Amino acid sequence: MMGRVNGFNFSVWRLQGVNANDAKLNHVAHAIVSILQESQDRNVALWGLAFESGTDDRRHSPANHVARPLLDLGMRVKAYDPIVVSGDADDLDGIEIVRDA
Repeated sequence: MMGRVNGFNFSVWRLQGVNANDAKLNHVAHAIVSILQESQDRNVALWGLAFESGTDDRRHSPANHVARPLLDLGMRVKAYDPIVVSGDADDLDGIEIVRDA
């Protein structure tokens, strides 16, 4: 509150937070790729597709951020989320939705 009152611009801090979060998600995706690159079985399971528990809102979902590079490399991505039951949306293109974990 005090920063806003004094005209402090928080956009740089917010941007750094977004960049740090993206870097963590990229690290997860690259770790999966490095583990599975030599494997014949290139199936990956994701538990949870929604951005937030109890909703089917997938905007800015970490799971989608991790899934994209895996799909791009030809890996098969299966996902379970008790709320998300359909793979029709563009953000789920290529992700197979399964009915149980």
